[in-house]
Amino acid sequence: MFRSSAGSNLNDTNLTTKQQETRKEIVTGVNIDPKDPKANEAARIIQHAYRKHQEHQEHQDSCHKHQY
Repeated sequence: MFRSSAGSNLNDTNLTTKQQETRKEIVTGVNIDPKDPKANEAARIIQHAYRKHQEHQEHQDSCHKHQY
């Protein structure tokens, strides 16, 4: 997802932080039955994708800061 820095303000930043916290709770707060291999595999895939997305977002944010 592309986020433009144009027109952003403190409220946008707070909303983004709140959204990130909510997403983190959803992804990391899942209780998976350890005896269900399909659920465990799905959880691993989702968590891996979430971590990669977070790394990408942090990298993008870092690049945007250096541009200005």
